[in-house]
Amino acid sequence: MIGALLASLLGLVALAAAVILGWRRLRTWRRETTRRGQSEASAISVTDYGEIDAVVLHERCRCGGRFSVRGEGSRGFVRIVHLECHLCGRERKVYFDVRGVRH
Repeated sequence: MIGALLASLLGLVALAAAVILGWRRLRTWRRETTRRGQSEASAISVTDYGEIDAVVLHERCRCGGRFSVRGEGSRGFVRIVHLECHLCGRERKVYFDVRGVRH
């Protein structure tokens, strides 16, 4: 009787932990997919190329690490910066709208 009750309690604890973990992952995924600069559609508008460096400098990985620039490229009026986290190695792209940059 006590063994069955204990097993049920442990099952509920495991279920609650799985629900909480899933909720946290969903929240992180949602935050990352709606972040400015995550896609061409949400590209960050800049008027100077120095603004790109400032944004990249303040970007943080979800592990807490800082990103370094691995490369840059362009597609029309969109500048794409490829980043890599120093701690976990996670890669990320940030999109910038450079139509406002004057040469």
